[in-house]
Amino acid sequence: MSRFFSIKELYNESSCSHSGDKEKKNICERLHPGSSISDCALEGAFKFLSSYEDCAHLIYSSSTCFTTTFIVKSSQQKHSNYFCSNLDLNDIIFGGASKLMFQLDRIVTLCQPKVIFIYITCVTSLIGEDVNAIAQQKQHELGVLIVPILAAGFLGAENFGARIASMTLCEHLIGRKEPKEITPYDVNLLSCDASLQEMKTYCALIESIGLRVLTTFGSGDSVEPIMYAHKAKLNILISAKPLATMARKMEKIWGIPWIQVSFFGKYATSDALRTIAEVFNDGKLSRNTQKVIAFEEKKLAEQLELFKDSLYAKKVLINLQGTLSWAYIPLLRELDMHVVATSIENITEDDKEQAIRLLFGKGMFMYEPENEQMDIIEEEKIDLLITNSDNVYAAVQTKIPFLNIEKAKEKNYVGYRGILEFAYILENTLKNPLFKIVYREAPWLG
Repeated sequence: MSRFFSIKELYNESSCSHSGDKEKKNICERLHPGSSISDCALEGAFKFLSSYEDCAHLIYSSSTCFTTTFIVKSSQQKHSNYFCSNLDLNDIIFGGASKLMFQLDRIVTLCQPKVIFIYITCVTSLIGEDVNAIAQQKQHELGVLIVPILAAGFLGAENFGARIASMTLCEHLIGRKEPKEITPYDVNLLSCDASLQEMKTYCALIESIGLRVLTTFGSGDSVEPIMYAHKAKLNILISAKPLATMARKMEKIWGIPWIQVSFFGKYATSDALRTIAEVFNDGKLSRNTQKVIAFEEKKLAEQLELFKDSLYAKKVLINLQGTLSWAYIPLLRELDMHVVATSIENITEDDKEQAIRLLFGKGMFMYEPENEQMDIIEEEKIDLLITNSDNVYAAVQTKIPFLNIEKAKEKNYVGYRGILEFAYILENTLKNPLFKIVYREAPWLG
């Protein structure tokens, strides 16, 4: 158990709007028997840390773990710094310490990482091995920082895994080094699942108003900037509620204030930039921020005129089942599209409140989308379904165009340029002739 934080402490996040309600809090963070085999704490912790390419990632688990198998298979050809211990029955019964030590030696020989993250999973947390002691011993022998991450899936859902991983960074990495240069405008960016492309957009926006991004959490090339993140003047959480605990801990230890913002949509982006600038209480910075916002909003308005005829008043239904169902509502509204309904199934209480705040009195909420969405599509004459791979069938059965957000997520929809990209994708989806061809009745049935 870490001396820096306890799992019990992480379950009690005071910044959650529902933190006083114990029943809701448990629903938000903890898994229940049979509720999920994917999207567990291991997946959240791994996603949060896996983008750092100068690190090695060792999942200390048997190959029968569903999440481990998925991670290894999906990344086998892309990443040479992902490893799995593949514990067998003998290792589980008699202990896998010798195999773990051998693998750590092998990893250092193969890729010479700056840090090795060991992900402790359900099985390895239950057999009672002292992974922390092994990590300290091998760290001394190999001269490489080795960090155990307690990411057992039964501890909670994906967001909780990101919370555990972020607090582990606070304990083991932050404060180990000093930056070569310090400025009064240094900031850290904290995000749970931003792609590298999205993080570059966030950095470009924030640097355009005169700030310097010191460290990025959740998406980055190198782990080294994390070690001097304690020198920043502000922590900026970008749609990253699970990282609020980390931000509060950094404020307590290093005195770094923090704010939470969103860059989904024009108004949210402009408000975020203003909010960030106001923290520094610098007149020149505030004036420069207003100039940037005015320039970007004017340019965006001119570019969006091209999509006005094709997108205006189109009816949209959103069914993403937990994947930021509320985030696309402001984007669609700014494109003058009508969000008829969104799913609020399998989302946290905070995300549910965001969706209700944005859509209350203007649209419907689906509590059981698998039973409701077909009727809504037919009754409301929906023009477009925004969904994931699991729910494409509803669009196919009702013969309407659909946007699979899992495929489209390869694009970047944040910031000012993100709105333009989203409009382009929506227009292409609505005009795509493939839907008419596929939905056409087979000639031999006519």
